[in-house]
Amino acid sequence: MEALPTWIVQYAQAAYDPPPDGNCGYHCLAHALAFDDPDGAYSTPNGWLQVRQDLVKELDRQPNTWKRLLGAKDIQDVRHSIYVSTPESPVGQSQWLSRLDAGPLAAEVYNRPIVFLSCDSGSITFLPISKAPGPKPKSPIFLCFMDGCHWFLLNVKRGTAPFPLPMVSRAYAKTSAGPWLQQIEASTKLYSDIT
Repeated sequence: MEALPTWIVQYAQAAYDPPPDGNCGYHCLAHALAFDDPDGAYSTPNGWLQVRQDLVKELDRQPNTWKRLLGAKDIQDVRHSIYVSTPESPVGQSQWLSRLDAGPLAAEVYNRPIVFLSCDSGSITFLPISKAPGPKPKSPIFLCFMDGCHWFLLNVKRGTAPFPLPMVSRAYAKTSAGPWLQQIEASTKLYSDIT
């Protein structure tokens, strides 16, 4: 737990440490998603590949939106960093999970907050860009980066856990996804109070 920012330690319950195979961040997302669907594609040994495929599908579905949101990056470069054709495909460092590329995509695809924790590079939260929370909002997924090369999934205690306010424009509150700001208010206020 020494890889965790101090403000989250008391809320940590357990952690999932995936294999260090270049897909660790995607293993973490699949592991978290398998809680909602224990018999689904995410609970299989190659659930990480399904996550990669989901994110690429979203990029392909809305390329102009993602080009605008991901900034000056070439969308094809982002796509290449996420896409893996088979479970046996070699994965180089350029294809490790990037929180700045995969974070907003995962939040949108899975309609839940994605929180990246790091002692070294700071923590950041992503919210869906076009979907409202729904009647039973899904809990955030907490991913922690350690040693500059490995992701693990943090399970937090039930109830309110702190996380940083996402960087969103003022216009975000008026979008269909705007209710997320109210949904996460207790967590972001707690974060603000303890940091």
